Amino acid sequence: MRVTTAFLVLSLLSASCAGTEATRSTSVGVSSNYLGRGVVVHDGPVAQASLDAAFASEQGVFTTSIWANMDVSSEFDAFGSITELDLIADWTANAGPMTWSAGAIQYTFPHSGAALTTELYGSLQAAEWPLTPTLTAYWDFVEADGVYATLGGSHTLDLAEAWSLTLASSVGWMSSGMTGFNYGVSQDAFSDLYATATLAWTVDEVVGLNAGVAWASVLDSELRDAVEEADNATLTFGATVGF
Repeated sequence: MRVTTAFLVLSLLSASCAGTEATRSTSVGVSSNYLGRGVVVHDGPVAQASLDAAFASEQGVFTTSIWANMDVSSEFDAFGSITELDLIADWTANAGPMTWSAGAIQYTFPHSGAALTTELYGSLQAAEWPLTPTLTAYWDFVEADGVYATLGGSHTLDLAEAWSLTLASSVGWMSSGMTGFNYGVSQDAFSDLYATATLAWTVDEVVGLNAGVAWASVLDSELRDAVEEADNATLTFGATVGF
């Protein structure tokens, strides 16, 4: 894991060495809890942050990211600890009216010491169509040996100068390996419905602020029986800075 982390950190800083212009950004935020793929990953306040670097070329955009989740609730023994650290590499390009992406995500869990796992993913988006339909599939080939696929859409409303509201929703489907890994019930099923509303304020060309609400619901009846709370919501507040 140290080798992988070092590689991605070097990738984030390599643009100047390679003579390539990079767009770098960081985001920080707090959430009332941590929802993931229909389930509550952490039932308490969390802080989340990411560091990203995008390298553009005529062929497409290569992005490397580091994403972290920290427990900030004193009710749990992980208070102040990074409970999840994700390492992401993504390639995005246009193909006619469509935009496609492919990449890899490595999930690590520094506090618990749980086994890391890795996913490959691919996504296809019709950005020029109404509601921006997007189909994405993730394949965990290490721990879950399963697939998670989502079909979603979004729409952004320009409310006023520098203010916007983005509404988004998606439905998820999991293969038996993925439901077994996430819910403890191994069966192919439509797993979750996810919806968000995010209010954003562009302060200037560098800084942005946002606040949002998200709602997640487990769809399949057997998967609902396997979790304590099948319907959950979270509030988020965050900021982004480009440099």
